[in-house]
Amino acid sequence: MTFVPSRNRPIAKHPVAELARHVAFHDQDEDRLTLEIGPGFGDSERVVRADQFVVPDRYRERVTGRHVLLVDDTWTSGAKMQSAAVALSDAGAEQVTALCVAR
Repeated sequence: MTFVPSRNRPIAKHPVAELARHVAFHDQDEDRLTLEIGPGFGDSERVVRADQFVVPDRYRERVTGRHVLLVDDTWTSGAKMQSAAVALSDAGAEQVTALCVAR
């Protein structure tokens, strides 16, 4: 695994590498959650809407007051990832970091 180096910090540890390392060695299933499709999913795919995704009640305690890492496999317009981030914030996440694997 490697990461594109930063021109501003060529020797420093890459922040995404540090985040990936932390997540990779974090085996706590009780910290993971799955968003569900919300009632607004697909109505307008390129518009940010909090109702595209829902944090299930059973996962609320995993979100409230926490820093949530949101991972998506593809970025097209960014609306789905941003909508998921809004849903997580609305569910009580203190901070949401979005990580996209491909564009």
